[in-house]
Amino acid sequence: MALTQTMADDLAPFAQMVVDQSRGVTVEDLAFASAQDYWSTGFIPLSTLTMLANSEVQLFSKNIGETGQGSAQALTISETNCVNGDRMPANQVYIGLRAGFHVYQVAAAALATTALDPFPILSPVGMTKIAQNIVWSLNIGDGIKRFIGNIDHYPSGSSFYASDFKFNAAGLALVASPFKGTRGVGYANNGAPFASELRSLPLPVIFPPNIKTDIRIKSGSAILLTADDITSSYAVAVKMTFRGYMMTLPA
Repeated sequence: MALTQTMADDLAPFAQMVVDQSRGVTVEDLAFASAQDYWSTGFIPLSTLTMLANSEVQLFSKNIGETGQGSAQALTISETNCVNGDRMPANQVYIGLRAGFHVYQVAAAALATTALDPFPILSPVGMTKIAQNIVWSLNIGDGIKRFIGNIDHYPSGSSFYASDFKFNAAGLALVASPFKGTRGVGYANNGAPFASELRSLPLPVIFPPNIKTDIRIKSGSAILLTADDITSSYAVAVKMTFRGYMMTLPA
Protein backbone atom coordinates (compact mmCIF):
# COMPACT_ATOMS: atom_id res chain seq x y z
CA MET A 1 0.00 0.00 0.00
CA ALA A 2 2.83 2.39 0.93
CA LEU A 3 4.64 1.76 -2.34
CA THR A 4 1.43 2.22 -4.32
CA GLN A 5 0.78 5.57 -2.66
CA THR A 6 4.39 6.68 -3.10
CA MET A 7 4.32 5.75 -6.77
CA ALA A 8 1.00 7.55 -7.26
CA ASP A 9 2.41 10.67 -5.62
CA ASP A 10 5.62 10.50 -7.66
CA LEU A 11 3.87 10.05 -11.00
CA ALA A 12 0.81 12.25 -10.46
CA PRO A 13 2.41 15.44 -11.87
CA PHE A 14 3.23 13.57 -15.08
CA ALA A 15 0.04 11.55 -15.47
CA GLN A 16 -0.85 13.05 -18.86
CA MET A 17 2.60 12.66 -20.42
CA VAL A 18 2.39 10.50 -23.55
CA VAL A 19 4.68 7.47 -23.52
CA ASP A 20 3.44 5.72 -26.67
CA GLN A 21 2.53 8.20 -29.38
CA SER A 22 1.13 5.61 -31.77
CA ARG A 23 -1.49 4.42 -29.27
CA GLY A 24 -1.95 7.59 -27.22
CA VAL A 25 -0.88 5.82 -24.02
CA THR A 26 -0.11 8.17 -21.13
CA VAL A 27 1.67 7.63 -17.83
CA GLU A 28 -1.60 7.13 -15.98
CA ASP A 29 -2.49 4.26 -18.34
CA LEU A 30 0.57 2.23 -17.35
CA ALA A 31 0.66 -0.68 -14.91
CA PHE A 32 3.32 -0.96 -12.21
CA ALA A 33 6.01 -3.60 -12.73
CA SER A 34 8.79 -2.68 -10.28
CA ALA A 35 10.47 0.18 -8.44
CA GLN A 36 14.10 0.04 -9.47
CA ASP A 37 17.29 1.88 -10.34
CA TYR A 38 18.57 1.79 -13.90
CA TRP A 39 22.31 2.36 -14.44
CA SER A 40 24.97 2.39 -17.11
CA THR A 41 28.70 3.22 -17.20
CA GLY A 42 30.86 4.89 -19.83
CA PHE A 43 34.65 5.12 -19.94
CA ILE A 44 36.72 8.09 -21.12
CA PRO A 45 40.39 7.21 -21.70
CA LEU A 46 43.10 9.67 -20.73
CA SER A 47 46.25 10.59 -22.62
CA THR A 48 48.69 10.15 -19.74
CA LEU A 49 47.01 12.62 -17.35
CA THR A 50 45.07 14.66 -19.88
CA MET A 51 41.35 14.29 -20.47
CA LEU A 52 40.96 14.94 -24.17
CA ALA A 53 38.49 17.45 -25.55
CA ASN A 54 35.15 16.35 -27.03
CA SER A 55 35.35 12.72 -25.88
CA GLU A 56 31.83 11.31 -26.18
CA VAL A 57 30.29 8.04 -24.97
CA GLN A 58 26.71 6.82 -25.37
CA LEU A 59 25.28 5.30 -22.19
CA PHE A 60 22.39 2.82 -21.87
CA SER A 61 23.27 1.27 -25.23
CA LYS A 62 25.12 -1.92 -24.23
CA ASN A 63 23.80 -4.83 -22.21
CA ILE A 64 25.36 -6.94 -19.46
CA GLY A 65 27.99 -9.15 -21.11
CA GLU A 66 28.52 -6.87 -24.11
CA THR A 67 31.51 -4.69 -24.88
CA GLY A 68 31.32 -1.01 -25.70
CA GLN A 69 30.73 2.38 -24.08
CA GLY A 70 34.50 2.87 -24.11
CA SER A 71 35.40 -0.65 -22.96
CA ALA A 72 36.50 -3.68 -24.97
CA GLN A 73 35.98 -5.64 -21.74
CA ALA A 74 32.51 -7.14 -21.28
CA LEU A 75 30.31 -5.05 -19.00
CA THR A 76 29.04 -6.73 -15.83
CA ILE A 77 26.15 -6.01 -13.49
CA SER A 78 28.53 -3.62 -11.70
CA GLU A 79 28.67 -1.39 -14.78
CA THR A 80 25.12 -1.73 -16.11
CA ASN A 81 21.81 -3.49 -15.61
CA CYS A 82 20.68 -2.89 -19.20
CA VAL A 83 19.23 -5.94 -20.95
CA ASN A 84 17.41 -4.24 -23.85
CA GLY A 85 20.10 -2.05 -25.40
CA ASP A 86 19.10 1.53 -26.17
CA ARG A 87 15.35 0.89 -26.35
CA MET A 88 12.70 -0.79 -24.25
CA PRO A 89 10.71 -3.74 -25.59
CA ALA A 90 7.22 -3.22 -27.01
CA ASN A 91 5.40 -3.69 -23.69
CA GLN A 92 7.70 -1.83 -21.27
CA VAL A 93 8.41 1.75 -20.24
CA TYR A 94 10.97 2.97 -17.74
CA ILE A 95 10.31 6.30 -16.01
CA GLY A 96 13.39 7.89 -14.45
CA LEU A 97 12.43 10.48 -11.83
CA ARG A 98 15.86 11.10 -10.31
CA ALA A 99 19.38 10.95 -11.72
CA GLY A 100 22.95 10.97 -10.45
CA PHE A 101 26.51 10.29 -11.57
CA HIS A 102 29.25 8.37 -9.79
CA VAL A 103 32.79 9.11 -11.02
CA TYR A 104 35.76 6.79 -10.45
CA GLN A 105 38.82 5.51 -12.31
CA VAL A 106 39.92 2.20 -13.84
CA ALA A 107 43.27 1.16 -15.26
CA ALA A 108 43.39 2.02 -18.96
CA ALA A 109 44.68 -1.49 -19.70
CA ALA A 110 41.66 -2.92 -17.90
CA LEU A 111 39.39 -1.51 -20.60
CA ALA A 112 40.75 -4.15 -22.96
CA THR A 113 42.40 -6.95 -21.03
CA THR A 114 41.36 -7.34 -17.39
CA ALA A 115 38.54 -6.81 -14.96
CA LEU A 116 37.22 -3.26 -14.67
CA ASP A 117 38.45 -2.84 -11.10
CA PRO A 118 37.30 0.50 -9.66
CA PHE A 119 39.53 2.97 -7.86
CA PRO A 120 38.40 6.29 -6.38
CA ILE A 121 39.40 9.68 -7.70
CA LEU A 122 42.26 10.87 -5.50
CA SER A 123 41.29 14.44 -4.68
CA PRO A 124 38.36 16.85 -4.55
CA VAL A 125 40.29 19.03 -7.02
CA GLY A 126 40.47 16.17 -9.51
CA MET A 127 36.81 15.33 -8.99
CA THR A 128 35.85 18.95 -9.63
CA LYS A 129 37.99 19.17 -12.77
CA ILE A 130 36.45 15.99 -14.18
CA ALA A 131 32.83 16.55 -13.20
CA GLN A 132 32.81 20.19 -14.33
CA ASN A 133 34.24 19.16 -17.69
CA ILE A 134 31.65 16.50 -18.58
CA VAL A 135 28.08 17.22 -19.66
CA TRP A 136 25.23 14.86 -20.42
CA SER A 137 22.70 14.98 -23.21
CA LEU A 138 19.38 13.34 -24.05
CA ASN A 139 17.75 12.57 -27.38
CA ILE A 140 14.67 10.36 -27.67
CA GLY A 141 13.80 9.02 -31.10
CA ASP A 142 13.90 11.77 -33.71
CA GLY A 143 13.59 14.53 -31.15
CA ILE A 144 15.94 17.42 -30.53
CA LYS A 145 19.16 16.60 -28.71
CA ARG A 146 19.23 18.43 -25.38
CA PHE A 147 22.35 19.05 -23.32
CA ILE A 148 21.07 18.85 -19.75
CA GLY A 149 24.07 20.05 -17.71
CA ASN A 150 27.37 19.18 -16.08
CA ILE A 151 27.47 15.87 -14.28
CA ASP A 152 28.56 17.58 -11.06
CA HIS A 153 25.05 19.08 -10.92
CA TYR A 154 23.78 15.51 -10.43
CA PRO A 155 25.75 13.97 -7.55
CA SER A 156 25.15 10.34 -6.80
CA GLY A 157 25.54 10.53 -3.04
CA SER A 158 27.14 7.09 -3.14
CA SER A 159 30.51 5.60 -2.21
CA PHE A 160 32.73 7.24 0.37
CA TYR A 161 35.08 10.00 1.36
CA ALA A 162 38.27 9.23 3.23
CA SER A 163 41.39 11.04 4.34
CA ASP A 164 44.54 9.24 5.34
CA PHE A 165 47.51 11.32 6.50
CA LYS A 166 50.73 9.69 7.64
CA PHE A 167 53.25 11.88 9.39
CA ASN A 168 56.99 11.71 9.94
CA ALA A 169 58.83 12.78 13.09
CA ALA A 170 58.82 16.41 11.93
CA GLY A 171 55.04 16.32 11.62
CA LEU A 172 55.06 16.44 7.82
CA ALA A 173 52.54 14.41 5.85
CA LEU A 174 53.98 11.46 3.96
CA VAL A 175 52.67 9.58 0.96
CA ALA A 176 50.47 6.78 2.28
CA SER A 177 50.04 4.70 -0.87
CA PRO A 178 49.94 5.07 -4.67
CA PHE A 179 46.20 5.66 -4.40
CA LYS A 180 46.36 8.54 -1.93
CA GLY A 181 48.08 11.15 -4.06
CA THR A 182 51.46 12.75 -3.57
CA ARG A 183 50.23 14.64 -0.50
CA GLY A 184 49.10 11.49 1.25
CA VAL A 185 45.40 12.30 1.10
CA GLY A 186 42.42 10.75 -0.67
CA TYR A 187 39.68 10.03 -1.76
CA ALA A 188 36.90 12.07 -3.36
CA ASN A 189 33.41 11.29 -4.57
CA ASN A 190 30.79 13.22 -6.50
CA GLY A 191 28.35 13.71 -3.65
CA ALA A 192 28.61 13.14 0.08
CA PRO A 193 27.88 9.58 1.20
CA PHE A 194 24.25 9.04 2.18
CA ALA A 195 23.81 12.81 2.44
CA SER A 196 22.27 13.52 -0.93
CA GLU A 197 19.53 11.76 -2.79
CA LEU A 198 19.75 11.47 -6.52
CA ARG A 199 18.65 14.80 -7.97
CA SER A 200 14.99 15.13 -8.94
CA LEU A 201 14.48 15.83 -12.63
CA PRO A 202 12.14 18.68 -13.66
CA LEU A 203 10.60 16.25 -16.14
CA PRO A 204 11.12 12.50 -15.97
CA VAL A 205 13.36 10.79 -18.50
CA ILE A 206 11.05 8.27 -20.13
CA PHE A 207 12.44 5.27 -21.98
CA PRO A 208 9.51 4.57 -24.33
CA PRO A 209 8.80 1.22 -26.04
CA ASN A 210 10.59 0.49 -29.33
CA ILE A 211 12.13 3.97 -29.56
CA LYS A 212 15.84 4.72 -29.19
CA THR A 213 16.82 6.62 -26.06
CA ASP A 214 20.20 8.23 -26.68
CA ILE A 215 21.94 9.44 -23.51
CA ARG A 216 25.54 10.59 -23.82
CA ILE A 217 28.35 12.04 -21.75
CA LYS A 218 30.81 14.39 -23.43
CA SER A 219 33.93 16.20 -22.27
CA GLY A 220 34.48 19.88 -23.00
CA SER A 221 37.99 21.26 -23.28
CA ALA A 222 41.16 19.25 -22.75
CA ILE A 223 42.08 19.35 -19.06
CA LEU A 224 45.34 18.36 -17.40
CA LEU A 225 45.03 16.32 -14.24
CA THR A 226 47.89 15.65 -11.84
CA ALA A 227 49.15 12.68 -9.84
CA ASP A 228 47.24 14.14 -6.89
CA ASP A 229 44.00 13.86 -8.89
CA ILE A 230 44.19 10.56 -10.73
CA THR A 231 46.61 7.72 -11.31
CA SER A 232 48.68 7.90 -14.49
CA SER A 233 47.56 5.49 -17.26
CA TYR A 234 44.07 5.28 -15.77
CA ALA A 235 40.75 6.15 -17.42
CA VAL A 236 37.72 7.99 -16.05
CA ALA A 237 34.59 5.92 -15.48
CA VAL A 238 31.22 7.67 -15.26
CA LYS A 239 28.24 5.68 -14.00
CA MET A 240 24.80 7.23 -14.44
CA THR A 241 21.92 5.99 -12.30
CA PHE A 242 18.23 6.71 -12.68
CA ARG A 243 15.76 6.04 -9.87
CA GLY A 244 12.20 5.38 -10.90
CA TYR A 245 9.69 2.77 -12.02
CA MET A 246 9.52 0.05 -14.60
CA MET A 247 6.01 -0.01 -16.04
CA THR A 248 4.07 -2.11 -18.55
CA LEU A 249 1.73 -0.93 -21.28
CA PRO A 250 -1.95 -1.90 -21.35
CA ALA A 251 -2.80 -4.93 -23.49
